[in-house]
Amino acid sequence: MMGRWGLVALALCNAMAMQVRAEALPNWVKLDGFGTVGVYHADDPNATVRSDIRTSTGARNETRFDADSLLAVQLKLRPAGPFNAGFQLISKKEVNSSHRPRVQWAYLGWEPSSEINIKLGRALAPVFLMSDYNDLYYAQISAQPPGQVYSNNSITFNDGVTGQWERHFGEGVLGIEGYYGKTRVDVSLGEIEVPKQMGLSAKWTSGPLLLRLGYSRPKGGLKPFAGNSVDQFLGLVRDAQQMGLCSNCNQVYRERFKLTDVVNKMVSLGFSWDDDTYVVQGEWVSRKSDSAILSGSGGWYLLGARRIGDFTPYIVLGSLKPIAEPVDLRLTTPPQATTGQMALLSALAAANATNVTGQYHRDQLALGLRWELSSNMALKLQWDHYKVKNRFWGSSNKVEFRMGPQSQFDGKVNTYTANLDFIF
Repeated sequence: MMGRWGLVALALCNAMAMQVRAEALPNWVKLDGFGTVGVYHADDPNATVRSDIRTSTGARNETRFDADSLLAVQLKLRPAGPFNAGFQLISKKEVNSSHRPRVQWAYLGWEPSSEINIKLGRALAPVFLMSDYNDLYYAQISAQPPGQVYSNNSITFNDGVTGQWERHFGEGVLGIEGYYGKTRVDVSLGEIEVPKQMGLSAKWTSGPLLLRLGYSRPKGGLKPFAGNSVDQFLGLVRDAQQMGLCSNCNQVYRERFKLTDVVNKMVSLGFSWDDDTYVVQGEWVSRKSDSAILSGSGGWYLLGARRIGDFTPYIVLGSLKPIAEPVDLRLTTPPQATTGQMALLSALAAANATNVTGQYHRDQLALGLRWELSSNMALKLQWDHYKVKNRFWGSSNKVEFRMGPQSQFDGKVNTYTANLDFIF
């Protein structure tokens, strides 16, 4: 089996070889790509931290090389006339623990005018400020998109139709983009199937200013992986009903903990100011849900950076918190409850107290430095500090820890990231 450094060398060699081949292509054919070689460390022995919610493994007081590392190639065809096409493959270790490449783009485009662009097939879903380059870490200031916003929606592409309209107004450009179709994504909690999704976004650019407003409405379901926090919690609810410890668990299970036909409604607002010296960027998102399993949440982040020659120091502040109605499980403690029953009741009482499953309130502080090694390569060093406000319930797909009063996790964990980003 090839070691991690062998994979790194192979990725860089492939990138250089593709660059040579791309130069021999006709001008209406564009072949390029990007990649990241990453390493990260989490310093807490009681909490596992994932760099991305779509990865299968995280770090628990250890150093890992399989978080942000990826390689992507893309082909764009723009012959004379109104038609074009795009195709992108990306290889990244995700929930299935495989680097098997997946298709991120596969579309046919039609541009009847300079203002209208319609794509049929698989194209990017314009949800957030950086959705157009979510995996292209080189194009981002920080090591990864801030999870306090981007973990609210792990959807990155749409299988269906995507339309875009753009027009100049004075010194600015207004763009409207919408999509309709379906998608699927695997996250650490399970498989998410979305047979129907729609979204609409508006973008305004003028000089160094960019504003983006987005709305999306995916409808789908979650198939939890066996043994994860969602699967464990649903098992507790069923056990409590069978033991006579809960008078309404069956009803709540059906009405509040549904796993199919879950509707999420999400609104996001983002801005960026980049005058080539100073960068200020921020986003806010609110997600409402009709299931406590894929529960509602809200988050924000604010990034500030300053370019000093080849170096860009930056700071990120952010927060994520649950937005959900009370679970309201009606629990009954028997006169002579066993140790197992008391533990079960304690866990479900914590769920009642926090009104949510699978999410929690966490804050983030990040400090980082970006170093431009060349015109197509950058090194990023980043320290993240996470503070979890409720340690007794809500182990999520970003930070995992043992739940309940016996938890040894103090709610604070640090991660250290070094990423080498490149484009070719």
